[in-house]
Amino acid sequence: MNTPTNTNRRGPNYLYPADDDKVVTGACLREARLNKGVTMDELATAIGFANPGSISQIESGQRALTDPKLNAAAEFLGVHPTTIRRPRLKAVKGGKK
Repeated sequence: MNTPTNTNRRGPNYLYPADDDKVVTGACLREARLNKGVTMDELATAIGFANPGSISQIESGQRALTDPKLNAAAEFLGVHPTTIRRPRLKAVKGGKK
């Protein structure tokens, strides 16, 4: 089965990303931002972006959040960086013994 896509000049954009870290990170960033009552503009300014559109792109999973920006956002929002970028858990082969 093919994954539906939107094709644009930058290449395919998957409509239903299965397990994309950018999507999860963006959703967690948005949740942390809203929990603190911070606007996109305030967060963008605090972590060094020129406009709030960058935050919108990160929150929608269209743009990756770099480590320095992650740390700055976490500090500004008063949360640990792993609250925003959750580490992937690796499956253990063979189960528990």
